[in-house]
Amino acid sequence: MRTLALLASLLLLVSCVRTVQTPQFAHPSYGVNETMTRQVRNAKDAGDGDYRIKALRRRVTATPQDLQARLELADLYREAGFPDVAIEHYRVAASQHPDSGHLAILIAKTLRTMQMPVEARASLESFTAQHPKSSADA
Repeated sequence: MRTLALLASLLLLVSCVRTVQTPQFAHPSYGVNETMTRQVRNAKDAGDGDYRIKALRRRVTATPQDLQARLELADLYREAGFPDVAIEHYRVAASQHPDSGHLAILIAKTLRTMQMPVEARASLESFTAQHPKSSADA
């Protein structure tokens, strides 16, 4: 009798066990891990992991009129695949040095690489209209 009761209770315990597999996205820390991974990847892609970009950003922040640092920073962003950030640096530099034909050309070239040829042409035409005695390059 005692063996029968023990056997019945053992069967009852074993029959109630089932394995449940939770999907990967249901894990409570999955969203946090994925978000952190994406932020690190985006920071690295945007230049936060690049020492040269960091150093140039510090120089430009400390001395916004430093044209050479701003142009180097814009070039690095353009090379890293961020032409929109590069063009903003070129535009800030052009606002500080409005007579620079070189900056007008850089803006136009960057717009052209962004598949915006109409805007590139308009920016050069605007520059040459405002500076008729500028170099023939523009």
